[in-house]
Amino acid sequence: MGYQGEREMWDLALSSLGAEALRAALEERLLTFQPSSGPRFIILIGEQHVSTAALEIIRNFADTALAEDFFGAGTVSILEDTRHFLNNSTLQEIPAELLPDFLLERRLALDLGL
Repeated sequence: MGYQGEREMWDLALSSLGAEALRAALEERLLTFQPSSGPRFIILIGEQHVSTAALEIIRNFADTALAEDFFGAGTVSILEDTRHFLNNSTLQEIPAELLPDFLLERRLALDLGL
């Protein structure tokens, strides 16, 4: 999932689950995370992409993934495969009935393993 819809997805997750429950769910899911063995890319995520509350959760996992915060409080650097995993995991934590169509389609694809 690219930046389109990312802010809305994180906002839905935070409003439906709360920050602590979302963080706990992502920590549990991260136990199954297997980074790619191919080239690794660092992605910058800032407040222009997600809310400050979402950025704080992402920052927690960016540290776990050994990515550094290069540009201060408003931007986090994270490995691309970690970001992809966090986005997919977050989407799967949101109750399906709350998702707009474009996120529901992605959620269904994830649930079916596509």
